[in-house]
Amino acid sequence: MAVASCSQKDVWRMREPGKEWRLKHIAIMKAGDVQYITGLLTSYDSGSIPEYALTTSAIMSAKSEAIREALARDSSGIIAFEDSNPLGFLVTEKLAYDTEFFGVSCWNIAHLAASEATGMGEITREALIHEFLKKNESPFFVSCRTRSNDISGINSLENTGFRLIDVVVKYFFDLGTQELPRHSFDCTIRDYHESDLEKLKDIAGTFTETRFHYDPNFRLQAPQFWRQHIENASKGMADKILVAELDGKAVGFLTLKIESDLNRKIGLKLGRMVFAAIDPTVRGRGLYTSLIWAGLNYFAPRCNLVESAFAHANNVAVQRAWQRLGFKPAGTYVTFHLWRK
Repeated sequence: MAVASCSQKDVWRMREPGKEWRLKHIAIMKAGDVQYITGLLTSYDSGSIPEYALTTSAIMSAKSEAIREALARDSSGIIAFEDSNPLGFLVTEKLAYDTEFFGVSCWNIAHLAASEATGMGEITREALIHEFLKKNESPFFVSCRTRSNDISGINSLENTGFRLIDVVVKYFFDLGTQELPRHSFDCTIRDYHESDLEKLKDIAGTFTETRFHYDPNFRLQAPQFWRQHIENASKGMADKILVAELDGKAVGFLTLKIESDLNRKIGLKLGRMVFAAIDPTVRGRGLYTSLIWAGLNYFAPRCNLVESAFAHANNVAVQRAWQRLGFKPAGTYVTFHLWRK
């Protein structure tokens, strides 16, 4: 590993006067370095893979492959070590679509881990984050999501300027062990037609339970972002779009995606319910629950496991819909944003 010209001594001494900074080196991370950080791969969870349903070896395999692929793309990785022992690592990914849409360089911290064995986990993460931030010219935006009980990780993010933007929960349905629920509804659930697009874009623009609406830097552009999202889904980004119809009119939708990468990497056939929205004039009539039920039945012959979209912790109505259909909680996560202008 080639050592980068980085020394974050001031960070540690500023927080703990008189204590020695023990982190010796920070290096650029290459795909071949993944073999050195396997012991850290189970120490973090960003919600990108269903860790609750996987063995430790499967988690490590999925993350290792994801990191290798990320480093081969437009991503950036750095690793911290002392005496050749890895203490932590950070892998970021450039969000090409978000960057183009919002007109600012957008990044996501996809992997951030540090060993807690030495009591240096928090400061190791901070040094890694500082190293990434100083290599990017303003303006830029960075997001990071971690489990809500990752206190050390949360402290590291807050200490480096990140601010909490939302708290979300995720649910799952195990098609291998759970029976499909029964459900009756008054609307029609059908496949998407091209003629639906403009109406669905209007509905998508009313979707406000998102981190983009909660962030004042994105708020004005957020409705158009979600309008574009459903248009992209209609052009192949989604494997399936289901439409709820009342009195011959489209009043809601749900986009579905089968994660073929996870099937290829570890043999898990995971179906994700990605994006759903209901016309505000007909909310509260069970349309959302009906769409979820239809999505579940679409996945049943194709997948082993189904995950919900992330739901905001205060969105009780959405969570009740998942629970009524037999979905179980998978985890609670917190999302942080950082802006450099």
